Amino acid sequence: MLRRFRQFVLPLGVVAIGIAIAAWFVASRPRAVPQPPQEKVWPVSVVEVARADVQPEITVYGEVRAVREAELRAEVAGRLVSLSPEFKDGNLISAGTELAVIDPIDYENRLAEQRAERARAAAQLAELRRELEWEQRLEENAQRQVELAERALARLEKLAADGRESRKVRDDAEAALAVSEQTLMQRAQTIARLRTRIAEQEAAYDKAQATLANAERELAKTRIVAPFTGHATDVRLALGQRLAVGERLGRLLSASELEVRFELPEAAFARLSAAADPLIGRHATVTWRLGGAAREFPAVLARVGAEIDPTVGGIALFATLDGDAVERGLRAGAFVEVRIPDVVYRDVFELPAKAVAENGEVYTLVDERLAAVAVEVVRDLGDAVLVRGALDTGHPVVARTFAGIGPGLRARPL
Repeated sequence: MLRRFRQFVLPLGVVAIGIAIAAWFVASRPRAVPQPPQEKVWPVSVVEVARADVQPEITVYGEVRAVREAELRAEVAGRLVSLSPEFKDGNLISAGTELAVIDPIDYENRLAEQRAERARAAAQLAELRRELEWEQRLEENAQRQVELAERALARLEKLAADGRESRKVRDDAEAALAVSEQTLMQRAQTIARLRTRIAEQEAAYDKAQATLANAERELAKTRIVAPFTGHATDVRLALGQRLAVGERLGRLLSASELEVRFELPEAAFARLSAAADPLIGRHATVTWRLGGAAREFPAVLARVGAEIDPTVGGIALFATLDGDAVERGLRAGAFVEVRIPDVVYRDVFELPAKAVAENGEVYTLVDERLAAVAVEVVRDLGDAVLVRGALDTGHPVVARTFAGIGPGLRARPL
């Protein structure tokens, strides 16, 4: 009996103890007291705005170029007999410096031949002119003889009419007049022929003169000189080298005249062109970056490109650099940054670009509440914008909008 009692009573006791412990835990558990809902406070970064006149800068990139560039080529053929030691890539060469000499012997001989030909043509022309002068004198003499013969014939005809001279004498006088007239015509014919020959000889002399001038120019072309002061580049020459007509010797880049070519966006070009100040003549700043260093050079907008490339989407402009740019190390081919003052925007506010919501509103913080203010974006500066709207100087404006932002939200500045 005791054994059966233990089998039934002990399990029931264990169950009862468990129930009692569970009831104690339930009775002693903490009770949550409901709290009233609290309004969320949004932390926001703000900036204080100020009304001002702002003149931003347009930043573009371009390439430095030489204003003048000479491509040196051989204008006559021949062997290179002299080469200046200064004619090497990178060297600064003064204007008029002799760079190279092509063997001039053949061209000197040709020049001597042409001088002799001109002298021969001049001598023949002088001889013909002297002959013409003598023929003209003979013509004058023949003309006087004709006049004398005419007067003699007139006297004899008068005497023959009175019966004091025979008819034969009058006929002899007519024959003498005819001979004199024939001699005069022969002189006139000779003079006409001489004048024709003189005209031909003058043409031959002019041709000889032109040929001589060409020979002189060809001889001068055997000396290759620097047309202006500049830096030599692309030099590929060797002493004794045989040069053909038109063969390239190198290039010369102007040392004292540098300019920057860059593309200005069409919108910026339209703004600057419509401004009161003319586009040409505006000052700009050119920055050449060398590693961590930056060198700035003043420049002036000089001209607009002759053509507009539709594939680029901009207008080509050229800015002239000051003469000391070369002395400070700047060279053609450098990639540079160009900054140009833009038009002046009056009574605007400068804000971070992310301060303007998609609907064109900004949010000010008034008594810890956000208020929406409609603004007009007048210029996008990339990370910043210039706006106009019902804002006052000193108003705190949310610098960065966020999802869910709206008027009436409670916020606190960071």
